[in-house]
Amino acid sequence: MNRNNVFRALMILLLFVNVAQPAIAAWPILSEKDMQKFIQTFPGMYREYKQLTMTVNPQAGPEQKQKHDQEVNRILTENGWNWFFWPQLGHIVRCYSFVKQEQVNHSHGAGIEKVVSDLTAAPWMVPEHKKGLNDFFSQIKGNYQTEAEKIKREVHENDLNLIRRNSGGLDSVLEQITQIEIEAALGKLAPASQPVSLPPPSGGKPNPMVHQRGPFIVDESGQAIKLRGTLIEGWVMWNGPLWGTGLNGETHMYKKIVELVGEAEAERFRQAVYENFFAEDDVKLMADMGFNVVRIPFNHTILEDDARPYVYKASGWQILDQALAWCKKYGIYAVLDLHSAPGGQGSVFVADPDPVKLWDSEENKNRTVALWKAIAARYRNNRTIAAYDLLNEPHAPSKDALVHFYQRITAAVREVDPYHMVVLEGGGLANDFSMYENLPAQPVENMAYSFHTYNFLSDAVDTQQVQAMKNLSIKHQTPMWNSEFGAHTTQWVRDTVNHF
Repeated sequence: MNRNNVFRALMILLLFVNVAQPAIAAWPILSEKDMQKFIQTFPGMYREYKQLTMTVNPQAGPEQKQKHDQEVNRILTENGWNWFFWPQLGHIVRCYSFVKQEQVNHSHGAGIEKVVSDLTAAPWMVPEHKKGLNDFFSQIKGNYQTEAEKIKREVHENDLNLIRRNSGGLDSVLEQITQIEIEAALGKLAPASQPVSLPPPSGGKPNPMVHQRGPFIVDESGQAIKLRGTLIEGWVMWNGPLWGTGLNGETHMYKKIVELVGEAEAERFRQAVYENFFAEDDVKLMADMGFNVVRIPFNHTILEDDARPYVYKASGWQILDQALAWCKKYGIYAVLDLHSAPGGQGSVFVADPDPVKLWDSEENKNRTVALWKAIAARYRNNRTIAAYDLLNEPHAPSKDALVHFYQRITAAVREVDPYHMVVLEGGGLANDFSMYENLPAQPVENMAYSFHTYNFLSDAVDTQQVQAMKNLSIKHQTPMWNSEFGAHTTQWVRDTVNHF
């Protein structure tokens, strides 16, 4: 049975179970808090329950039955639920079924009717098949309308509105359950990890920014979104290969320009790059092409000279402010990406490293934390920013060092900005996630993991890498974002995009 068939079978099963229990379905009035907890915890709970049913047979005898019940109670209580969860579960699924039917009717009903019309008009369709197809479709449509009206009468409008707002997250729940069923059928099911609790910031107020909701990135209205866009490297973070100078960092490139034309002309050239490399027309083009985000990699030096630490330059703020204003004008989100922290977070050219790296200097670490706090304080109310990408491709001296430093930066950001999502990249070229895999939960609150995809040795898409990223996302119920890929053929890029 393929994934789509399992998905349909589960939907039919869930609908059947809850249609049979209208009294229970009509009982709860749901809260936003419980809805978020449901979206976040249920896939992990279902995974544990599925694992339980594969190891404990409740029909085997009283002892086994008692063990089964105890384990079910443990799964509930460890995830913050009690016996009242079960009527809520039935009610949520019943309301969700109505909302999905509603969406099909409003968004896809005409399309379905056109498909049926095209099929019945096909020259190879014999009369009895035409009649059978039309009768079948009419029956489905009639049953749907009857059931929709019944649900509408029996449930609270508050609950339907809540489900409508969270339908994207519930879609994810069902997709994850489908995947669990497939893994179980293939004998690959592993026990679930303890899910992480993510209470809304600031006393339970809704998050007005793009933020994390379980394994999804959602917008300010709570709708799941995919951030798809471009990386503007070479603008406020220079890159040797993009400029045709080899594997060199920005500091090396700038020194060479100074040697050629002198300090004054070199500085004039740098300002001209800042003013002309990236412009409003570029953002408009992105929007016209259907992109919804731009990742802006920046060198810390646009905001802070190494000779004057903790003094942030108005010229640098102006550059970022202008870019964000363009993004807002054309409905594009922005991700601010610290591509080069003080000292450099790695030894390769993309970090523009200094002789004394970030990890070798407590002062460089303090400056990095202070810089992010200053950025967060300035942009805490800016809804155009989708996330703060804390360190591009970090090369920390140890796994713990990276995790703890991310926690330290995030703690400083949260002192002034409780809402914006943070992005944590893996080690190496953002592909080593071993420092996170054995953690019981995600390292910080309201975050996404990020990895990069490059393949210089073949035209194959690294399916093992993608699966490893998906596994970590499911384990921690945390979004996984591919924030860099390319440097290959257009076919490889197309295959990579389609793989996600």
